[in-house]
Amino acid sequence: MADRLLRDRGARRVGTNWASNFVRRRPELQTRFNRRIDYQRVLCEDPDAYRAWFSLVRNTIAKYGIDDTDIYNFDETGFAMGKMSSEMVVTASERRGKPRGAQQGNQEWVTVIQGIGSCGYSIPPYIIFAGKVHLDSWTCNSPLPPDWVITLTENGWTTNEKGLEWVQHFDFHTRSRTKGAYRLLILDGHESHHSVDFELYCKEQNIITLCMPPHSSHKLQPLDVGCFSPLKRAYSQEIEVLMRVHITHIAKEDFLPAFYKAYDKAMTTSNIQAGFRATGLVPYDPEHVISQLDVKLRFRIKCSIAACFVTGSQPEEYAQQREGRITTGRRSRTFACLKRRIVLVSFVNTPLGRISVPNTAPDLAAEGWIWHPAVQDVMCAVGLAGLYNLTGNMEMMATAREKYGSALRETGKLIRPPHTPSIDVTMRAVVALAMFEVVKGSHHSTGTVHAHVMGGAALMRSWCPMPSVPFAGFRALLQLCYSMYIPLHVAGMPMPPDFYDWVSYGSQLQLPIDRPSTDLAVLIARFVETSSIIHRHVISDGNPKTASVLQQLLDLESDLASWEAGLEGDWIYETINATHLPPNAVFEGEYHKYHDVWTARIWNYYRWARVLVNQNLLDLTNKNPVSSLSLVSAAARDHYLATIRRLARDTLVSAPTHWRHPALDGPAQITVESPGGGGAGSAGLPALLFHLKVAGCAPGVPKQYWEWALGVIQTIWGDMGMLHARSMMEAMRAHEDTVLRSGAAGILAYDW
Repeated sequence: MADRLLRDRGARRVGTNWASNFVRRRPELQTRFNRRIDYQRVLCEDPDAYRAWFSLVRNTIAKYGIDDTDIYNFDETGFAMGKMSSEMVVTASERRGKPRGAQQGNQEWVTVIQGIGSCGYSIPPYIIFAGKVHLDSWTCNSPLPPDWVITLTENGWTTNEKGLEWVQHFDFHTRSRTKGAYRLLILDGHESHHSVDFELYCKEQNIITLCMPPHSSHKLQPLDVGCFSPLKRAYSQEIEVLMRVHITHIAKEDFLPAFYKAYDKAMTTSNIQAGFRATGLVPYDPEHVISQLDVKLRFRIKCSIAACFVTGSQPEEYAQQREGRITTGRRSRTFACLKRRIVLVSFVNTPLGRISVPNTAPDLAAEGWIWHPAVQDVMCAVGLAGLYNLTGNMEMMATAREKYGSALRETGKLIRPPHTPSIDVTMRAVVALAMFEVVKGSHHSTGTVHAHVMGGAALMRSWCPMPSVPFAGFRALLQLCYSMYIPLHVAGMPMPPDFYDWVSYGSQLQLPIDRPSTDLAVLIARFVETSSIIHRHVISDGNPKTASVLQQLLDLESDLASWEAGLEGDWIYETINATHLPPNAVFEGEYHKYHDVWTARIWNYYRWARVLVNQNLLDLTNKNPVSSLSLVSAAARDHYLATIRRLARDTLVSAPTHWRHPALDGPAQITVESPGGGGAGSAGLPALLFHLKVAGCAPGVPKQYWEWALGVIQTIWGDMGMLHARSMMEAMRAHEDTVLRSGAAGILAYDW
């Protein structure tokens, strides 16, 4: 804008530091760092923000008398060209840390600007290639319609100039179709959509532009909801056809025919109208969108809610203290939030980590361990860290760190000679110390959690005498062993040497019913070892080591299948149909009923491990066709995808067993719960978050799996403030971006 004003006055353009100098000269202005995008995405799922958007749409339509058929949407999407090797056909292969797309460095980016109308009309696409000179050879053999536009920029991205050219293109193709005096154009906040020239042209041509709220296009933009996913999937299918005939480099001459076929399949009247309908625009139906929002974050939780953790007083005493200071209208809401915080901390520390936890103050007070200083301090730390994440109150985090340090000192006293250690209190304190790191979150939290778990397992191994008969108490030790898998897998580290000693020791204590859990522990440890090899070594096609790793994964897949087939008795679960329960809490109207929470957790560990085994098999097979030629057939590949889909769905269906969703009231929660006895609590909620992420981002699963898993994780973040949940949300959002932006992603991204 400043450059335009100066140009009209015949003056020079502004300098590089003009903006910062301008702010410095104006004392009424100040600069601030923007919030992180993932936070904004979650915040924008506030129903109030969505209602404000729909009110703006309704008022704009009424003000200008816009006909429903004169409502349009436009956006751009990208496609990658270049060397399309097998690395481009595997998505969701995030073996370690954040997801990443396997994209070649010698690829070009093609941008397609697309507009659609609510009546089902598709404006001819506007294709932007990277280049400086347009060659006739690109289109001489291509059946492209004459009204398609092909243009060039230096890098194949949209610019302000191309944005202006597109709106002129839009005006040309829609002017004759306009029924009223004005057209409404829905768009996002990209810079090229809001340049001065763009807005002036729209104003001159009676085109009213409305910009959606930030980071909401996945819910509010018809193109994103109804068209781009089918278009990417159809394009990927066309590229797969080329790859099957050994065309591995996609040039512009190849891209245009493939894109034309994909466009013809995807940009249909039904898809376009479905996009407008699903976003609540035409017909106008805001509740269709708002009813699907799972999360409204509670960022205004009162600081006094945490007082029960800080004072150390019993819940009844604290309730009596608060009775005179809470107004009648707010009392039930405040105590409901307080109860959720108490349940959160109690879940970590209840005996053997049962999902059944004290629900009332008298029940909680009856647990003797809750009044030990070490446990109280670490419970304060966990609760306050979660509240800090939701409120941003620095005093809460400062107090949380103080309580964490105090808990470390008290726990040290418990294990220091000559005191006789209390296994009950000490292990709860150790587990909660690990949970504090998960809730607090940091770049080194995974290592700190692992250190706490390793220390707890070593303490338990040294304290526990060898009994003369098996007993169920070994589950606590084995559960701590299970807790190591995820952080080690994420970090790409091998199993610690002591692990096998602990499993061997635990196997001597187990009851016959628990034998499958120790058998599976060894199988998952084998996978973690293999995963660390993949992470730490270069895997190249034709190398004997690559074939060896593939064979290890194939053996693991066979052994895991045999483990599942050999289960019987109390290890068999029941699938219950419950379509009457809230769909955001019970996946596709079903939930599992297990013998107890212990077997439920072991089942979920089996599922994520086997999903990742199959995912690694697919990944290595596609990246190493020579090494995998004699080991993995096309039929086997289809079998791996089917196995992944089945296990991913079972993971989502089993979620109510592992976490109390706020949408389930008391009777409903009791209905879906399995009996207690789940092992140490550290593997409860943090492990479930990872399981949900693996299931939602697995290759070949429908997008509704991803959406439902993300909704549950968002709810956990909004309800408990656990930063580990937010990191899982970031990983899932990154996976979505990879799938939608990678040209060949749809080959393994079913129904995206």
